[in-house]
Amino acid sequence: MAKRYCPVCGAEQPEGGGRKCVYCNSRIEEGAKVSWGWVEAILGFTASILLLFLFQNLLYLIGLSIMIFTSPFSLLRLQLTLNILTMRYELDVNLTTPPELLSFVTLGELALLIVPLLYLKLRKIPLRELGFNFKDRRATIIDLAVGCLAGVGMMITANILSTITSIALLAVLQALYGPIYGVLLLLLAEEFISEVNAPFVATSLAQLILLVASVTLLVAPCEEIATRGFLQQGLEKSWGRWKGLAAAAVIFSVLHVIFYPQGSSSMGLPGVGIVSVLLALPTYIILSLILGALLQARDYRIVTTIAAHASYMAILVIMLSV
Repeated sequence: MAKRYCPVCGAEQPEGGGRKCVYCNSRIEEGAKVSWGWVEAILGFTASILLLFLFQNLLYLIGLSIMIFTSPFSLLRLQLTLNILTMRYELDVNLTTPPELLSFVTLGELALLIVPLLYLKLRKIPLRELGFNFKDRRATIIDLAVGCLAGVGMMITANILSTITSIALLAVLQALYGPIYGVLLLLLAEEFISEVNAPFVATSLAQLILLVASVTLLVAPCEEIATRGFLQQGLEKSWGRWKGLAAAAVIFSVLHVIFYPQGSSSMGLPGVGIVSVLLALPTYIILSLILGALLQARDYRIVTTIAAHASYMAILVIMLSV
């Protein structure tokens, strides 16, 4: 039986204990039944993100070097941008990330698996605690079907949330900066997000197949195992189901937009990054909450959220490309 700890005083609870701590009488909300808690989850996830950053940058340099020698012109693009400080359009030559290079860089997602798998190996913890439970074939098939349907629902939800967020943010920006500048800020933020998603736009069938394979076979499984399988379950173990779910969703979402301000500044759009964060973050958080709740609903079988994440990403790539 997995050990239980009080989220307030941290004391280990006896087996068969109730919903209150035997030492400080604090309420203990039931969460995932795994062998690690919030400390291991946060430290392990942080190490995974650092490894991911290291691996992806290394792969980017390797892939970039290869493309410079094979097809250098595919990396360059002329771009007309508006500099808000001077209110002038400027023609720039930018270094782009084509789909082939992006797919190569996504191999770095495997770095997210190193720490969780190493931790389980050293602690002699079975893989099923990460959510790998395939003993019931019928349940696995249902998990895949539920996950794929959830991915479609997530795409619909994302479009609705994006529209609502844009309308609400536009009203705030117009109230703060005036009707014209408020609209301009929102349009520039949407353009910046489009630039961030540009590498996911395929211009040929081969690129589309490559991108879909990358997001379904690498991005979705690795991110779900590290985030939902390891981070969320560890947080739930210590903090309870809903606090752990919410914390994991926020961490996962913030990591997706944390470099928006830096990226927008490098493109000559200072200030737009913050608006981009406000525009994208609510959707990321809601989608992350859906994935976390889906994991709980399917008895912590990770295949469900992998299927949901993979189908959502595949639909996104296809929509962006078409």
